[in-house]
Amino acid sequence: MRPVVGVSTIFKLQTRDAMIVPEIIIKGPNGSSIRCIQRQLSETVYEFGYQPETPGEHEIMATVRDIASGDSAKLARTKVVAVEGTDISSILVDGLNNETVTVGQRKDIVIDIGNLIPMKNGLEVIVEEIGKVDRSKYLLSLECERNSHIYRGFWTAERSGKTKICVLFDENVVCEYLISARHSEDITKCRALGEGLERAVVGMPAKFLVDIKVM
Repeated sequence: MRPVVGVSTIFKLQTRDAMIVPEIIIKGPNGSSIRCIQRQLSETVYEFGYQPETPGEHEIMATVRDIASGDSAKLARTKVVAVEGTDISSILVDGLNNETVTVGQRKDIVIDIGNLIPMKNGLEVIVEEIGKVDRSKYLLSLECERNSHIYRGFWTAERSGKTKICVLFDENVVCEYLISARHSEDITKCRALGEGLERAVVGMPAKFLVDIKVM
């Protein structure tokens, strides 16, 4: 468990019977008490939630109390380290939109991560084809110049269908896009026929047919 400062962390405990009640005490890095919210989910299952206020080591102490006798016993004592969260709202993505493109069309992608420093996997762009039996999922190749915070890459619609492109930073989802690709229409395959294209009478409907063929 690796809690994040300012983000609620939730865990559960289960006792052996309904007469045993768990109690949790959480201490912060400076020894201060951290507020813990307890919720009973069933006769023997309890949910606890807390929110670290500062980064550093937190100590979680669990005890159980017998309602019938009033006796208490230590259950467990563990330490976790709370870390600063990553503000991904500053990441800028250019070149991707929820849109429809034609097969063969290339999308040039530029991503600016600003001053963020990767702590895990850093910047990743995952491409996943949707609704296909042989649906593929892969990482898009990105390039970054030395001492730069701007990444560049591209994606090409290789076949028709829907594709989901997900941008992540340190395993946090920055944004997702759903792109539909279809074959282009060749207007040279269209033709219009009918007398209405050759002559017409004022005040009378002119009739003609349009034959559309999509590649």
